[in-house]
Amino acid sequence: MWLFLLSLFLDLPPWYAKPSFSFHGDTLIISVCTQNPSSGVKLTYGRIKDPLDFNFENYKISRIVDTLHTFNITDVDTNFQYAFKVAFFDTLNKIYYATQTYYFKPKKVGQEFREGLTFDVWPYLSMTDSNSVGISFYTNRPCRTRLYINGQETLIDSSKKIKHELVLKNVKPGKYEYYIEIFDDVDTTVSFTFNFSIPKKNWKIGIFGDTRGNPSNINPAFFVDGVNEQITREIMRLLYEESVNVVFVLGDLITGRMKSAYYAEEEYKSFLKACWPYSSFLPIMPVPGNHDMIAPVMEDEEKRYNPPPPNSAENLWAKVFVLPENGPQEDTGMPPYKENVYFINLGDIAIYALNSDYNYILYKNKPNPAIRLPDQNQRIWLKIVRDKNKGKRHHIVMFHEPLIGLSAYGRGGRSPEVDSFANFLKSLNFKFYLSGHDHLYARCTIFNGLIQIVTAGGGAPLYDLNEKQLEASNSILHNWAKTFHYLIVEKNKRNNLKITAKNLNKAVIDSLILK
Repeated sequence: MWLFLLSLFLDLPPWYAKPSFSFHGDTLIISVCTQNPSSGVKLTYGRIKDPLDFNFENYKISRIVDTLHTFNITDVDTNFQYAFKVAFFDTLNKIYYATQTYYFKPKKVGQEFREGLTFDVWPYLSMTDSNSVGISFYTNRPCRTRLYINGQETLIDSSKKIKHELVLKNVKPGKYEYYIEIFDDVDTTVSFTFNFSIPKKNWKIGIFGDTRGNPSNINPAFFVDGVNEQITREIMRLLYEESVNVVFVLGDLITGRMKSAYYAEEEYKSFLKACWPYSSFLPIMPVPGNHDMIAPVMEDEEKRYNPPPPNSAENLWAKVFVLPENGPQEDTGMPPYKENVYFINLGDIAIYALNSDYNYILYKNKPNPAIRLPDQNQRIWLKIVRDKNKGKRHHIVMFHEPLIGLSAYGRGGRSPEVDSFANFLKSLNFKFYLSGHDHLYARCTIFNGLIQIVTAGGGAPLYDLNEKQLEASNSILHNWAKTFHYLIVEKNKRNNLKITAKNLNKAVIDSLILK
């Protein structure tokens, strides 16, 4: 009942079912309240011994049809980390859903267990510049934290909070081990030991996009609170095996479209959990997409639109992620560009991230832009920082919506606005750009000679190619594939930029070398 009332108040979707748990003696009681009557409710759980080699070893099934399902678990030990999640069949919507993964640590006090201090979202790395590493995480209750690097206490945050952000600055090239100690007045918990590397010169970069899920998919793992958990985690695993140093995600991390800021943040947590444990080893650098920029969203009879600051989608983005704060200054009263427009230099590669969906508006009764473009403030900023980085050998600009749409949806063709922005990029001597949005892989040369690479095979429903639009836009297609995939960007022996697209079997589907 509490979740039903909460769903009315917070505008929660029917697939959201956050379990709660309590202890009775040495018995852990997990309760799952679904908004609609559900059946076939399956709880899976297991102890996390090694994050890189974890499986849900145990399960229990509820055989009733109801909105409340309760499970009693007795095979847990004190002071160990456990993970659990729930799958259920919504009897009203006739579809299977699954919760995101949740974590708990039993703590024995006398003869009874209590809820120990643990992570709600385990540490996820990012970068604020080429020698500064962000380490963020959520805990299950307010607490303090200490960061240890190579066994030495390095940072301490004495303020009690649930969302934690630490930035390790002036990190020299090398490999580092780290762990985090979280503590409050009644408990102390130490994380697993993770590691990360800062290259001396040559960075190996992983890129993929569009990890959002599809709520109508029959596979519940393909839609876990707005995210295709299964494909996202598989791509992160492959990038970890590829030994990349950093990962960029080109937008539409989540499904969004909800009025609830609470649930929008829950979707971001779902994305971060889908990236784990690999995000504790690999910095992730997201770029915003249209679905992210309507998380949360307001709505009236005419349009869906971005809430004004400080409640905008851009504000929530900055709350969740720790990214470079070197973007343009927003106009008075407008959402911030903070951490949704930025650049970072990785060796002699300069990367520029733009927000093509800034201050998003979607009209209901009149035409919307076929493609959304970075605004004038971003263009002025890009010209300035591109000039500052003119000593860099390689320049990569990335934004979510491609200039020439290639999917069967038929969006994004030639227009004066598109032509103007494409020619603007050409005037800044960019040779190519990276985008997501169209759920496929495609490389083409557009009308003015720029190379467009679309990498949007991170888990969202895959699209077919729109060959007619390609021809109408005077673009030349070089390669495409309707498959989940990722990119590897690195320098070859001749110091040229090599871009390789691979499917989930690590088979090469396309490659390109740029001097």
